[in-house]
Amino acid sequence: MGDETYLSQVLRNLIGNAAKYSPVGSQVRVHAESQDGDVVVRVLDEGPGFPPEEAERLFELVYRSARTAQRATVAGIGLFVTKQLVEALGGTSWAVARPGGGSEFGLRLRPYTEDL
Repeated sequence: MGDETYLSQVLRNLIGNAAKYSPVGSQVRVHAESQDGDVVVRVLDEGPGFPPEEAERLFELVYRSARTAQRATVAGIGLFVTKQLVEALGGTSWAVARPGGGSEFGLRLRPYTEDL
């Protein structure tokens, strides 16, 4: 699996989760920017969110927040795989409970450069 495949899977997981756990008709926003030479991507949703103390646990294999467990229809490995792929690319990932509801999931990667 190449870098492009990893990154594509990460984005599918994050955007898919945001859409799955957000109310019908709500917005899922994706922001990408350069910060200190890194690429930072944030996916923000209007879903039920999660208690801030669960942020790190969301990336554990098959862990689900109590707020979303009733909506779960799959095995619960997407965020676990996402974290593993981001780390394989040399980056970091995070989850933040947004004030007023919703979630932010993000990643930070060094830009890909091909030596000539």
